[in-house]
Amino acid sequence: MDILLDFTVIFTAAAVMLLIMDRFDHPSIPAYIIAGLIAGNLISGDDLMDLAQIGIAFLVFVFGLKYNPRNLRSTASTTLNTTIIQMAITGGLAYLVATILGFDSTNSLYFAIAGALSSSLVGLQLTEREIHTNLLHGRLSESIHFIQDMIAFLMIAVFLSASLESAAYAVLFTVLIIGVAILFRDYVFTFIAEQTEGNHELLTMAALTLLIVFIGITEILGISMVVGAFAAGLAASKFPYNIELLDSMGSIKDFFSAIFFVVLGALVTIPDQKVIASATALTLIVVIVAPLITYHTLKIYGYDNRTSLLTGLSLDQISELALIVTIQASLLDIISSTTFESVILAATATMIISSYTKKHEEAIYAASGPRTKERKSYDIENHVILVGHDIQGKKIAEGLKEEETEYVIIENDPEKVSALRDQDTKVVYGDIMDDITWREANVSEARIIISTVPSKRVSEEILRLEEPEDKIVRAENKEEAAEMLEKGALHTIVPDIAANEKLLEHMEGLENNIRLREELKRENLLEFKKYLNR
Repeated sequence: MDILLDFTVIFTAAAVMLLIMDRFDHPSIPAYIIAGLIAGNLISGDDLMDLAQIGIAFLVFVFGLKYNPRNLRSTASTTLNTTIIQMAITGGLAYLVATILGFDSTNSLYFAIAGALSSSLVGLQLTEREIHTNLLHGRLSESIHFIQDMIAFLMIAVFLSASLESAAYAVLFTVLIIGVAILFRDYVFTFIAEQTEGNHELLTMAALTLLIVFIGITEILGISMVVGAFAAGLAASKFPYNIELLDSMGSIKDFFSAIFFVVLGALVTIPDQKVIASATALTLIVVIVAPLITYHTLKIYGYDNRTSLLTGLSLDQISELALIVTIQASLLDIISSTTFESVILAATATMIISSYTKKHEEAIYAASGPRTKERKSYDIENHVILVGHDIQGKKIAEGLKEEETEYVIIENDPEKVSALRDQDTKVVYGDIMDDITWREANVSEARIIISTVPSKRVSEEILRLEEPEDKIVRAENKEEAAEMLEKGALHTIVPDIAANEKLLEHMEGLENNIRLREELKRENLLEFKKYLNR
């Protein structure tokens, strides 16, 4: 009955605060945390600890479903170095600050763990759109969080072990179970998913069974259940089945998100002066120092201002895995109540702040200072500007080359830019939200812009340009395509409708044939109206 009462309190408080915060256009995370602050006295302390860990475990499973290690290869070397540098500096600074504030070496170490790790739960949830549309800063954030999670699992294995020998075994078992999960994903899960024959309920039950099995294995081996939960997510993350699972588990994810954030708010107690000072220092390290270190490191590796800044902003919160370490250490009396309360208070503050920095990231970028330095424009005219050099962009570029059509590529991935320059391809490295990038591509003399980037924000920015008149953009769905056409797009690329070959055929006659231009736009609009009517 106590657990039912706890759930009633949690969801009643969450619903009321969501209604209020949504009315004033605030993010959901602060609403949940404030609900926890209000309802904390009505939930028992033991239940809070259990609920927090259960909520984290399931959410780690859900985010494990989203990871595809193969998608992280293109940024692996950069993000590994960036992660090590950021964690070393922020963790070291947090340890130093804790020592100055009077903490002993053990408590300072746990303080440093909280300062070094950022939250994949919050960071990837807030950058979900960027990851889905394959924007570079979304992929960088995903890669950094993946590396940090792997390091966090090893920390959990070491710091929650009773002896050096048990720590060695815990690390070994952690590595083995994650390795088994990846092998299971590549060689077994596809077979299991095929046996469900498209039945979403059976697929969901198979995934949840994996979750129970992996958590059971970790319990038997004596390691944290969050390792098993993440491994289960990885084991079921095979595309496209993981997309179906994420869709079917949306409501369950929301359920556990509410539990986790409300419980996090409920764990906050009335702080004394030392807790306030410690939590404030830790918050400043996580919110300011970690993003700045990430920003400058990525700049050194050649990434543009916007990509570097937005990636850094995705790391401005304390990790839920650091909370697992802190909660377990508190239950085992390894750390003091002051350390525990400081980390909880700082985690609460950073997660609230992170939701607002994400909401206002463009304003932060606009106020962040100097942009990319002006570079010389390409001496070219009547050319095509191709935005994005992904699979579709490569095919279009090949077609333009075969037709001997002059073109300039705009790309913000340094590795792709280097490869294109080695091929003597005209390429502009930069952010399309920056006017300097367009001037370098000599947009005023171009005859058409073609974008293969599946981002509404990118498409709208292109359509905002006064020149050239003709613009072809990509849309995620038919409704968005119709909207882009109404805003002035000549044509919209939607994977279900428009093939690259068809687009290249249209390119041949666009330059001097006004009737073809108008006919293309009319036909494209009719196509989407037909789809929408269906």
